[in-house]
Amino acid sequence: GQAGPIICGKPVLRAAVPSLCALHFQKARTHVARSLKKAGLNMSSSNKLAPKFHVIISEYVHYIQTRRRGTYQRNQIHNKNSSAKTFVIVKDEII
Repeated sequence: GQAGPIICGKPVLRAAVPSLCALHFQKARTHVARSLKKAGLNMSSSNKLAPKFHVIISEYVHYIQTRRRGTYQRNQIHNKNSSAKTFVIVKDEII
């Protein structure tokens, strides 16, 4: 997963909000459309009411958290199967 703003070297249109390159803007639109559909709000249908902003945000946050959990679980499985051991060394400093 990715935390924080999307950063890439492609030019962006600053007038667009958020200012994303074409590829990341399309990905964001796809994720929002998927979240709306999952929430039961099909934007292609004109007879439904416009979604409330909190519904969009909560679905998108849920999507991101699900991806992070999947990545975390895959990493845990990989670490269990790995024969290499990881050691953490903590150094105490007295000031």
